[in-house]
Amino acid sequence: MTGNRASLAACFIRTFFLAWIWLAVIRGLLIIQSGVLPSLPGTLGGDIAGAFLLAVLLHLSAGVVRALLIAALGVALYVAGMHLTAHGTLFQLASAGKGMDSTFITGSLLNIYLITLPGYLTLAWLLHWLHRKWVPATEPAPVLLITSAVLVTGLYTLSFPSLTTPANNVVASTVAQVPGALLNPVGTAIGDETTELSEQLDRRTNFFHQQTSNFQNPEPPNVLLIMIEGLSGGYLPKVSQYHNLQPIVSLNTLEATFDAFGFRVYNNVLSMERQTDRGTFALVCGRYPDLRRASEKMLAVAEDKANPDCLPEKLKAQGYTTAYWQAAPIEYMKKDQFMPRAGYESVTGAEAFAHEQEQEGWGPPDPTFFPDIAERLGELDSQPGPWFVTTLNVGTHHPFNIGTEAEQELEAEQAKQSPDEETTGLPAAQVARKKAMVVMANSVNPKQKCPLLSHSEMSPLLAQVVC
Repeated sequence: MTGNRASLAACFIRTFFLAWIWLAVIRGLLIIQSGVLPSLPGTLGGDIAGAFLLAVLLHLSAGVVRALLIAALGVALYVAGMHLTAHGTLFQLASAGKGMDSTFITGSLLNIYLITLPGYLTLAWLLHWLHRKWVPATEPAPVLLITSAVLVTGLYTLSFPSLTTPANNVVASTVAQVPGALLNPVGTAIGDETTELSEQLDRRTNFFHQQTSNFQNPEPPNVLLIMIEGLSGGYLPKVSQYHNLQPIVSLNTLEATFDAFGFRVYNNVLSMERQTDRGTFALVCGRYPDLRRASEKMLAVAEDKANPDCLPEKLKAQGYTTAYWQAAPIEYMKKDQFMPRAGYESVTGAEAFAHEQEQEGWGPPDPTFFPDIAERLGELDSQPGPWFVTTLNVGTHHPFNIGTEAEQELEAEQAKQSPDEETTGLPAAQVARKKAMVVMANSVNPKQKCPLLSHSEMSPLLAQVVC
């Protein structure tokens, strides 16, 4: 028995170092592909824990299970490389279920990055081949290996930051408070004395106490809520200057549009997570989304398991015509069921567009989507009563489809100009993101042929959904 355990330990250690070297090679390839350099603590912790878990899986798998494991590894590496390149973060396993949706597959997974899939599958097979060649077969101890894997996973989760949870780590967050506690162990004094506020803080407090609603309108105004995929407030020059940021995307045209229509732009906004369904639920229903767990609140409403009191339902009760129009297929995330239950009367997605090519993938690009919305708003203007319309584009969502015409126009403009120093050396996905944001800003510009923000008696609202 002792000899078997010693043999198992020796083989496991050899497998662990093989997996760790393999992961180091993979890490280097992902950095080359994406240009994203992860934090050193997260990298070391993730690779050590990952090598341990991979060693356990290699010892316990054989035959069909091993084949499935190798295939899953190759696909996971392809998705990781694509997600890192497009968004700068690793994908979250909690969202893996959405990757099985046909809309997500055709919209995000079937793209130019598919050329990397055979390479990653080959690397996964190479790991299998090296393990079979260098590590002798031994009798596995499944209980011991699985228990060890659970303990390592728990220790890693509690102790190391990662690209998906850089600041929401229990241990890291607690340890981060130690220096402040040592410097000020008593904390802020609490008593009857009035706290002295700085003039700047007093000014900010008064700003939020202002009455911003408009009671001077004799008739209820039309309300347009525009949700933009992937739009960061930092892309607006005034906001980026306020925070001393230098983003690769600077939307001067969009900021000028906001100024022309009297938009109120806030320098500090708490983002409602990085997924469309989370942000949409928070904006439409005025409630917190699922911040830490898998996003389920929109799904609960869609399946009639919850009945939140949402904004469109309130406005519909006040005589508003309500509509939700998006570019993506409306069935994705069950919005075809959620939106009517939230109070929207007219609900459409990619199926509303005539050309079959614009119904495929994520839907039509912004130069097609926004003019179409402008025409629909014109039809609502001709009808009696106010309206409340919410729109969601998709051109600024990965893979950043801006349409053939817009692509040709941008290429023609770039050919006349000198190379852009800000985009030189950037990954292709980040250049595509910048192009998509510029095209979106131009598409809502009132100077365009079909200006979106040009309807009389309209109170425009801007909402941001980061995906």
